[in-house]
Amino acid sequence: MTALESQAHKSLDDDFEQLSWENFVRPMIGTVASLPAANLAGVAEALVGLQVLRQMTQAEMETVGGPLEAGLISPTHGFTWVRRSDSRPQ
Repeated sequence: MTALESQAHKSLDDDFEQLSWENFVRPMIGTVASLPAANLAGVAEALVGLQVLRQMTQAEMETVGGPLEAGLISPTHGFTWVRRSDSRPQ
């Protein structure tokens, strides 16, 4: 790759990253930040599920999987299970 091609690639990559941040990441962070605490466990669960799907569709070593469990930690109630698997080891 020539220096001009490298510079053009970097410029496109930088533009893509900036547009992604402005149009997708920042709005999503704002939305997630405004969700009630009980919904955040569902968001976390969905993100883990997306990572599992990503690993299933790519040739990567599995780093997540198995039954998903979600809990919520709050200053007033401490730890509370939101979704707990029945198939966990005893």
